Amino acid sequence: MSRDSKMQIVVIGGDAAGMSFASKVKREKPDWNVVVFERGEHVSYAACGIPYFVSREVHSLKDLQVITADQFREKRGVDVRMGWEAIEIDRDTKIVIARDVSTGEEVRQGYDNLMIGTGANAVKPPVDGIDLEGVFTVRNLSDAKRIHEFIDEHTPQAGVIIGGGYIGLEMAEALTQREIDLHLIEMLPQVLNPMDEPITEKVMKELDRHNVDVRLDSKVSAIHGKNGKVTSISIEGAPEPIPAGIVILGSGVRPNTQLAEQAGLTIGEFGGIRVDAHQRTNDPDIYAGGDCVEQHHIVTGKPTYIPLGPAANKHGRVAAVNVLGGEAEFPGVVGTAVMKVFGLTVSRTGLTTYQAKKGGFDFIEQTIQSRERAGYYPGGRKLTLHLVGEKKTGKLLGAQIAGGETAAKRIDPYAVALHNHMKLPDIAMLDLSYAPPYSPVLDPVGVAAQVAANKLT
Repeated sequence: MSRDSKMQIVVIGGDAAGMSFASKVKREKPDWNVVVFERGEHVSYAACGIPYFVSREVHSLKDLQVITADQFREKRGVDVRMGWEAIEIDRDTKIVIARDVSTGEEVRQGYDNLMIGTGANAVKPPVDGIDLEGVFTVRNLSDAKRIHEFIDEHTPQAGVIIGGGYIGLEMAEALTQREIDLHLIEMLPQVLNPMDEPITEKVMKELDRHNVDVRLDSKVSAIHGKNGKVTSISIEGAPEPIPAGIVILGSGVRPNTQLAEQAGLTIGEFGGIRVDAHQRTNDPDIYAGGDCVEQHHIVTGKPTYIPLGPAANKHGRVAAVNVLGGEAEFPGVVGTAVMKVFGLTVSRTGLTTYQAKKGGFDFIEQTIQSRERAGYYPGGRKLTLHLVGEKKTGKLLGAQIAGGETAAKRIDPYAVALHNHMKLPDIAMLDLSYAPPYSPVLDPVGVAAQVAANKLT
């Protein structure tokens, strides 16, 4: 079909990748028919804000709704169909079959180009009691509403977080602020795997400071209940169950690729849909983006799976430009992330020592302690910076920071350095801003790079 004709565009999944794609296409080609099938209750929402809604720092669920389905229909002209689940992609006839989740009614929607943004599913440990009332995943606004209402109604005194990753730690803070005595269970020997010990040590101290009981190297064997409602959990080898009026599953996510796999699209080694730099799948008329796809890692040069919102939005835009006849590429990711653990800010980018070793790099590592501000200026907090560099080339491989709020943005120069394959001595010479209220005269970003560079000789 000619690009000047009325193209039929179908999107499966109504969050970051799907809706950024749909918006861009419809804005550039208002005559094209853009249909979005979303099986849930919300589109285009800030899932990362869920812990702060549960903690009551965000007062309304509406604050996490970026744009509603009605706004997409009325202001952007996108045909958003809520409560419709795509159940089959027929690539031969270029038809998507979708089902109304409430009535079972089915429709067949033809497409010229298809965008898959099916996201990821929360991992549920295979233990008895996983479906008891009071056991929650944290993936969407419906989950957020259920958790918030459950705490309001039942006022649990004790809770358990299963999993010590990003969402587990953020929810630990949220539940603690709701005055719930908390236990965090992690089956690995550290939280925030695979961050390095100088950083995770700070995190553990912060959790202890807020009375979160952390159990490492521990595996949940069962979740117990009474009258259908959770009451406690058991850990393998532990003599007594741990009381729990609420349980949060923070065990990570898996890419939701069942539909794509059934359609014969290529799935990569990490379980995500394999796409090229244009966000195309192995079918030239089908694109994919967001938490359901694998991405190119700029540091290793290999595929990776890092499900984060900023990349998902970019995936959607890149795919849209290409569907519109342009030429756009997504360069890849370096795994930049930041999180708040009570009063501690933790950030990272690139490779940790574990990942560098696994990737076959001959590396050096360096940790320094610094301050956010000039030593004589009041109020600055301590920072711990941990860098990983390649011994042979001197290139930065990764960075991690823990400390005050400036750890959030001090990680960004390192991310830029990774995108540009910069060497540690070059990072040390960057012309970074300085004033006593904001930085020592030599910024910790450059100091850490210089101290690490000293190990190269």
